[in-house]
Amino acid sequence: MFSHLLVASAPALITLFRFCAARSWDYEPKSVTVSSSDEQKLRISFRVDRINRGEYALSGEIDWKYDVQDDTMIEILCYRSNSGGNDWKIMPWSIPYQKYEDFVNTFYKEMVTKSIGHCTNMPQYEKKYQPPWPKKLYVFDHCVVNGDGFPEHMVEGYYKVIINITGEVHWVLTFVLKVTSKLF
Repeated sequence: MFSHLLVASAPALITLFRFCAARSWDYEPKSVTVSSSDEQKLRISFRVDRINRGEYALSGEIDWKYDVQDDTMIEILCYRSNSGGNDWKIMPWSIPYQKYEDFVNTFYKEMVTKSIGHCTNMPQYEKKYQPPWPKKLYVFDHCVVNGDGFPEHMVEGYYKVIINITGEVHWVLTFVLKVTSKLF
């Protein structure tokens, strides 16, 4: 009798476990700023697009025209603020400077590709990335980050994510978003 009950309730339990493990937050992009030390080698532009009432996405382009060298480094700094004012505090999710190749083989594959691979022509690597990084125009079309690879739970507030890439060209992307608890 118990085994029949267990078999009959298995789909409900699986659904419950998936529900409990689901991302518990939503976000709204507030702003994005970009800079490049040499627009002849890397031109970048991003904007926040309003899709519908209360729905936003990121769109933009990276026109990549230089070779990534061994000295190309990337860091990602993540800050949180209650108000979006001057009370920014560094978060433990920040990624310290590392070689670009190491970043692509870890965080890029696990977070970037899984979260926005559906809305961009950025390279996607199933196996280990082998240089060179392709020089071309990368387009981001109404990207809504699905959160795969990101923390399941985030405290409400404002988050600032600064992506800092150094090397032959120094370029920076700064995203500010508002995180709210998801209503199930």
